[in-house]
Amino acid sequence: MYGLSATQMVINSRMLSLGWRAADRAAVDTFAPQGLRLHEDRQVVLTQYVVDTAIQTSGLGAHSATLLGIDLDVAGDPERVPPRLWVAAVASTTQAQTFFASRGIPTQIGRTTIEFRGESVVATTLLQ
Repeated sequence: MYGLSATQMVINSRMLSLGWRAADRAAVDTFAPQGLRLHEDRQVVLTQYVVDTAIQTSGLGAHSATLLGIDLDVAGDPERVPPRLWVAAVASTTQAQTFFASRGIPTQIGRTTIEFRGESVVATTLLQ
């Protein structure tokens, strides 16, 4: 692997993160490994980000990614921010793909862009 540490830090990137409660709770359950306890709300999160330069990361270099995640149970503490299980990733570089895949996240190659158009944010992920 690329000598990456267990976690990565990304600073000053463009990012869009959206969360929602799925109307079909059973569909969310299909993403989780058997026995894993999901948050009762079955919240799903889509995070898209773009890192323009290597100095913005602690090892992954310039890349873009889109991640799909589901929130996990918070063990009876509704005030706690729930941990998240990332269940899919799209990454623009081999290094980022390897990083996500080595953590058990199914990963595809693709590119994410985030643009500001007036007061609008336009985020696009294209699979290759």
